[in-house]
Order: sequence, then C-alpha cells, then structure tokens
Amino acid sequence: MRNIIHYPDKRLTAPCETIDRFDNELKELSEELTYLMYKTEGVGFAASQIGVNKKVCICEFGGKFPHTLINPVLTLSGERITSIEGCLSLPGIEAKLKCRYNDLIVDYHDLEGHLRTMRLVVRDAIICQHETDHTNSITLFERMDPTQRRMKLKKYMKSRK
Repeated sequence: MRNIIHYPDKRLTAPCETIDRFDNELKELSEELTYLMYKTEGVGFAASQIGVNKKVCICEFGGKFPHTLINPVLTLSGERITSIEGCLSLPGIEAKLKCRYNDLIVDYHDLEGHLRTMRLVVRDAIICQHETDHTNSITLFERMDPTQRRMKLKKYMKSRK
C-alpha cells in the first residue's frame, strides 16, 4: 500500500498519462485508491495523490458505492457556485472556492474500458471537479484566488516545519 503524498511534492503537479490499458494492474490501482479514500474518510481520491501519474480517480457520488473514473473529461454547465473544499494532499487546509460549476457531464472510461457518460449536480459535481483537477495536475492551491493562495500557502508551509 502506497502512502498519500503531500504538497509540495512535485508528483502532484506532474502531467498525468492517459490510460489505454484496462488490465488487472488498473483494477488493483482502483482498489487501492478506494481503500485509501475510505480509510481517510474522503469522498474522492486520485492516483496522483499516491504518486501514480495516471488519469484515474475514485469518487463517491450520492453517498453510494465508489465510481472509478478513467480519463475523465468534463463538460461544465449551470452556474458557478462557492464551495468549501479540503484535500488529503494538503492536510489542515480548507479553501473557499468560487470556480466550481453546479452541473456537469463527465465522459470517462470504466475499468473494462467502456466509455460512459454521467450527469452530476451540486455536491457530486464539486467532488468530480476536484478529483478531475488532480488528473489534470491541478492542486487546490491553483484554484484559490491569489490572496487566499498566499495566506493558505504561508499557513500550510509554516505547519509543515
């Protein structure tokens, strides 16, 4: 079992590879991500958070069983909403973001490689956007406005000393 990596580990912002092999290794990765998500009481988790730079994430939508999203692509719609988000790779940091949309369509592959489409709203849409950011090498810090980023980054780096 791999460990969760924390900012400023460069693997969190390294480019993630598109997945084109849907094999047992991918299924094992999905199981490991799911285990870590539940162990840490999260609602989502991405492979880059354990240093595996592949476009795969796990999201729990509607409090139901987890979904494995492989190579997710979002089509955002609806209104921008404010969300309060934390991240397992930024322990102790909570951010107020104004960049999320309340409605989206996600196109992704499942573990067998089948292309799927799902519509998500409000909380589930926020979870999906956060985890898909990880698959696109974007951390919570990049989603903050500049003033909040400076304050939170200073607090975070001070807490890591």
